[in-house]
Amino acid sequence: FNKLYSSKGYHVTCQNAKLDTIPSNLTKYLQTTEHQNIIVDLSSNSLSRISCDLFQISTIITLKLSKNKLEYIPSCFSQSSIQILLLNENHLEFNQTTILSSSKLLYLDLSYNNLTSLPRIFFNHLRKLRRLILNGEEKLFQINNDQWIRSITTRNQLTIIICNENFHLSLCL
Repeated sequence: FNKLYSSKGYHVTCQNAKLDTIPSNLTKYLQTTEHQNIIVDLSSNSLSRISCDLFQISTIITLKLSKNKLEYIPSCFSQSSIQILLLNENHLEFNQTTILSSSKLLYLDLSYNNLTSLPRIFFNHLRKLRRLILNGEEKLFQINNDQWIRSITTRNQLTIIICNENFHLSLCL
């Protein structure tokens, strides 16, 4: 893995490394490094699940998991200090009991997962979430799938971004 320091944080990159699991030496390194504000890029791999060990590393503030094969986010995510989570272009599915819980998460990208629905309680514990990216997720805004929107409280001051010139929002936010 590559390591690089920038003014916004310490970057650890395993992008496009043909990984199907997170290497144990990477996890051990992240657990023992003295660096703070770590940005971990595991995008463009074949990861189908994420170990709870990764979410328990309190120095990770950004986790890039774009373009993998993830189907779900483990409940241990609630223990993370992650502020920015990129999950676009995966295979995510959420059942009616799925709750995404985090006291730190500010930015979440769920674009291009072909989500058919989100549970109404999905965002109940994301009080600090400020930006939700849902490009390519038009099915979430169909009349029968719009219950999840009602779980987003106005105190979130949330910006929902949908970039699709053919998209028409059929409900009132």
